[in-house]
Amino acid sequence: MRTICVSLLTLSLMLPAASLAAEDAIYRPVYGPTEMAEATEVCFYVRVEADADVQTALDELATALSRFMFDGLVLSVRIEEEFDDQIAVVSLEEEDAWREAYDQFEEALAAGEDPEVPDVPGIPSWRRDYFQGSTGGRLTSMTLRRTFLQEAVDEPWVDAVRFEYEGL
Repeated sequence: MRTICVSLLTLSLMLPAASLAAEDAIYRPVYGPTEMAEATEVCFYVRVEADADVQTALDELATALSRFMFDGLVLSVRIEEEFDDQIAVVSLEEEDAWREAYDQFEEALAAGEDPEVPDVPGIPSWRRDYFQGSTGGRLTSMTLRRTFLQEAVDEPWVDAVRFEYEGL
């Protein structure tokens, strides 16, 4: 995982110019890897209106994660109900160029060929940039899980989080 927690300067980019009084907003933490990449920590906060529903708050967190932690990669979240639990389903999608490169690579492998590992310069990839290797995958998973679970939230929130990669 390449991204280390962003500076507090980023926080000011995320807050609207005319901010509401503190009682009109909730500041949700966004987590990311520590400098030594051994754990996660709060990197910055996202301002969400106090009367926003859970889906809106999750969307705000997803937007911030995509923009500031994951190079603008496609990241969306929806809520599903399972056995009376609210599950945040986080969908991670590759850009079309990467999807095509991975498909060609896997087809060549299935045909018994020895293809080169795909590379699409200048375009980030969940698989290559954030889930490559055990440490990168662990830190990406922890960042996403902790940010979407919001463990310290007292008001109604999701009970669990599930991840999908490319619809699976």
